[in-house]
Amino acid sequence: WTKGAHLLIAAAPLVLRENPRAYFILVGFGAYRGYLESLVASLAGGRLDLFHYLLEHPEEFSGESEDNSGMFFKGLVERLRRDKEFSDTYYKIAKERLKDRIIFTGIMHHPLLKELLSCAEVVAVPSVFPEAFGTVAAEALACGVIPLSANHSGLSEIIREVVDEFKDAFDEFKFKPVLLNEDMVINLANNINAFLEEYTGMERERRQEIRERARNIALRKYSWESVTKAYLKLGYEHLQIDAGK
Repeated sequence: WTKGAHLLIAAAPLVLRENPRAYFILVGFGAYRGYLESLVASLAGGRLDLFHYLLEHPEEFSGESEDNSGMFFKGLVERLRRDKEFSDTYYKIAKERLKDRIIFTGIMHHPLLKELLSCAEVVAVPSVFPEAFGTVAAEALACGVIPLSANHSGLSEIIREVVDEFKDAFDEFKFKPVLLNEDMVINLANNINAFLEEYTGMERERRQEIRERARNIALRKYSWESVTKAYLKLGYEHLQIDAGK
């Protein structure tokens, strides 16, 4: 629950509306998988009442989620209820495409995971729980893939690195912070669409350059070598301060 895979599932029809060839690969294992599969099945099967109930009452289906976790879907649910054209399109896309476009891999260890991440166009990190550090986002960068993360806690540091690096390549004003609020699902979908619109429209050589620059962020900031050098530099600075007293 803490990693926000349920948000990506709810966002999937909005992404497929703009990117009909998209696939969503969910990697991992745990007791929450049954709930996630139920979200997919209810959407793909046109069981809309069940889908809404699952969104608004996740705590009834898993001990992991918190009582207020339905808040993250509020903006999506309200728009589905008040905007018929929007809801008709959302449910139509879900029924026609969703079942075959969401893939659950189950457990995947790092030797295989690094190969899979390298095949992705983007890695979504919609975590809903405070992260001390965004390891998944750093792993994505190490594989040459830009992560689109929730903007909070330790993930915010990596977001700043990515935004600063790619100001020349992407229009940052097309992206909205994915905050822990009622618009989280819609903002997540909008950011994925905005990224794919620009990235897939680039020439192959330009995309390869983006991937190399993404990997360089990981090497420069998050590799063992770079972290060790930064740690040693900090230590030397403190030694010089103490010596100067």
